Amino acid sequence: MTAANGDDSGRRAFNHVNPVLGAAWHLAPDVNAYVSYGEGFETPTFAEIAYRPNGPGLNLALAAATSRAAEAGLKIIAGRAHRIDVAAFVIRTRDEIVIDTAAGGRTTFRNAGATRRNGSRPRGTAGGRWASLRAWPGHTSPRPSPMSSAAARRR
Repeated sequence: MTAANGDDSGRRAFNHVNPVLGAAWHLAPDVNAYVSYGEGFETPTFAEIAYRPNGPGLNLALAAATSRAAEAGLKIIAGRAHRIDVAAFVIRTRDEIVIDTAAGGRTTFRNAGATRRNGSRPRGTAGGRWASLRAWPGHTSPRPSPMSSAAARRR
């Protein structure tokens, strides 16, 4: 607490527009292709701003995380009971909210550096009248950067 802020209160406002765009093409009666793009915005929760990492009070320095994601894929129906979907995606996040410290029942959070996740998701289903088999293997390759963009802006 400080004389200027005796009750450790504060105020923080967030706003953001999240555009989304997608398109699909019917390449054949049983084959569809699609692409999509979207942006995300994640504000800190009350639990995440509850404690400052270096003293009492709210962690009002915690920034909202923003992300941009793009995906492209194919959806194929093969026969009466078989389906194959494949997709590739990339997600870029700035100021992702992560745990900074956790001790004595207190958890503090900070903004991480920019991250990039590349991945793929094949999915297949096969089935008959009484049974079916489903598989959803996936691969994601995250790549963090060494310094958060919020920390870089404050320096």
